[in-house]
Amino acid sequence: MTDALEERARAILLDIQYLTIATSSLDGEPWNSPVYCSFDEQGNFYWASDPASRHSANLATNPLLVGVVYDSTAPAGTGEGVYLKARAELLHSSSEVARARTALLARLGLRMNDADDFTASRAISCYRATPTALWINGIVDEAGVYVKDCRVELPLEVLHRLATWLDNRGV
Repeated sequence: MTDALEERARAILLDIQYLTIATSSLDGEPWNSPVYCSFDEQGNFYWASDPASRHSANLATNPLLVGVVYDSTAPAGTGEGVYLKARAELLHSSSEVARARTALLARLGLRMNDADDFTASRAISCYRATPTALWINGIVDEAGVYVKDCRVELPLEVLHRLATWLDNRGV
């Protein structure tokens, strides 16, 4: 494992603000949704969604997801992505919601007012995904062009301290 791959993964996660999650119902019907996300220093991803949305309903019965963070505007052959497998959960306690909301608003450059108000109507709920595996695409040649589409597994420690780096970048 090279430090360069880990640094590329961190850069992607810091620069791209959307995590595209793939969920499935109990009977295996898939669904794909981009969600605005942020993360904490342990590498947990957070987002807010309508609990009646299809991906939220899927997660209520099957908490497993796969996700990807990537630049959808990259020209063919140049795109990079960070892929993850995770277990997601709806957050219930005020302290968990406050943590999620703080992470999301910090990424937007805003401050939290009241986490209880944020979910009081239950029109929007906060979710946390805890990654269990992480990959980046590779293999690139000396010019940086992808010559083979494959996934290179990364240690989960790559996700640690992302929130601190986000703060340090002024994002």
